[in-house]
Amino acid sequence: MDYRLNTKAIGFVVALIVIAAGLFLYTFISAPGETDNVVPEDRAVTVPAPQLITAKHRYSEGMHTIAGSLELPTPCHRVSAEPFFVDGTSTVEVRFMTKREANATCPPTPTSTPFHVSFEAPEGVTIRAAWHGAPVSLNLIPVGSGEIFEGDIEVKG
Repeated sequence: MDYRLNTKAIGFVVALIVIAAGLFLYTFISAPGETDNVVPEDRAVTVPAPQLITAKHRYSEGMHTIAGSLELPTPCHRVSAEPFFVDGTSTVEVRFMTKREANATCPPTPTSTPFHVSFEAPEGVTIRAAWHGAPVSLNLIPVGSGEIFEGDIEVKG
């Protein structure tokens, strides 16, 4: 048997390894890593925090429901409200966030936008509010037993 090394084959394998390593390094160096959560300018939140959020509140069979409306700068802005249970306390923080839908032709007309949030908690729970992470005053108006309570309630004040 002839055990001579085939230099052409060895050169070809080494070249493939070098090319693969080069591609790996190029991909590793040039690929974007974790990006900062940069919001595109057309979706940037420019809605200032309200001084007071007023909403209707109902407690029934272990379920809290809060509904109202907020005035936002354009009809393209939306508001969301999510409950956050504060660990170790009997407090629920309703976190309000706004975002603007991608629409270049949105008129700058202030618009009343409804919000609605429901969560399960004991009756005596403390409820507070935050607007994009900053605390804001919350005025809850209890809904009477005979009063109709629906999600899209406009509250003045």
